[in-house]
Amino acid sequence: LDVAHNPQSILHLTNSFKHKHPHKKAHIVVSSLYDKDVTKLCDILSEIAVTWHFVDICHAYREQTGVDMLEKCHNLSQEKYAYAEFVDAYKHIVSIIDNTAECILVTGSFYIVEQAIIYFTKLKG
Repeated sequence: LDVAHNPQSILHLTNSFKHKHPHKKAHIVVSSLYDKDVTKLCDILSEIAVTWHFVDICHAYREQTGVDMLEKCHNLSQEKYAYAEFVDAYKHIVSIIDNTAECILVTGSFYIVEQAIIYFTKLKG
């Protein structure tokens, strides 16, 4: 989980990921407000991505849907999916992940990280 949501923080996240996990790729769950350059963010993250999972932000002032983000990032070479909720993205990734060579990275906004924390907290409870 990382709340990186601008090009500088996404670049730092990408470099940190490559340093800490040099032999892994990530299934990236991303959500971004409409005034953020999601295309730029995904271009930076693309070197560590195996798949993309765009999740709606619908309760924020500057909301954006997963479909909107997917369309903006149509040029990415990896498989792309759009979801209304984090839980749907997570369940899909769990069904396709190779745990030895891949992991899940949730980033792009405080909103998506909050959804993930709420979901994982309920799983533990």
